[in-house]
Amino acid sequence: MRPIWTGAIGFGLVNIPVKLFSATKGSELSLDMLDKKDHANIKYKRVNEKTGKEVANEHIVRGYLYNDDYVVLDEADFEAADAKEDGVDGYSPASNHGTSAGPPSLEPSVDLS
Repeated sequence: MRPIWTGAIGFGLVNIPVKLFSATKGSELSLDMLDKKDHANIKYKRVNEKTGKEVANEHIVRGYLYNDDYVVLDEADFEAADAKEDGVDGYSPASNHGTSAGPPSLEPSVDLS
């Protein structure tokens, strides 16, 4: 793997070479369709794996296999885990650390008209 940046950190007469590599981590969550009654796996045709009978859509729940048992998730769990946009909710000026200067001006300093 090639570094995306190469540089050095210097401390007086000591020079330490530094290389920056990109790093990624894959994250997937595989959920299975389960029968609401006994948490049996539902196949593509929505057939109960244990009984072989077709399962109505309203009786199907989602679950995650953990230690040979299913953790069943409902709509509230998915809503709580829903990724929300990270936005700015407000403006909080930085402290002035004892100076009398106010927050920086947000007005343009040059008239562009």
